[in-house]
Amino acid sequence: MAKSRDKLYFLYKTSVQNKNIAHQLTEHLNSIIKNGCWNFDLEDKDKVLRIISDNDVRPLVENLLINRMNLMCIELHYLPNEVI
Repeated sequence: MAKSRDKLYFLYKTSVQNKNIAHQLTEHLNSIIKNGCWNFDLEDKDKVLRIISDNDVRPLVENLLINRMNLMCIELHYLPNEVI
């Protein structure tokens, strides 16, 4: 997790392999990340999920991906120069 300008930044390595799986997560992620944004980088070897939020959404996101969707979800850490 990183913080900048009252926003929290989260970065996850996931096992989301394609747009269909990412699309299945859209409604759930939108309901968790109400005042923020998120996206998947499916071209990255780590299938990265990036989140910017006003709140610490880690427990909810991790529960969704790991427990409800049976996906891998490992938090990665931003380097200080990567946060806007």
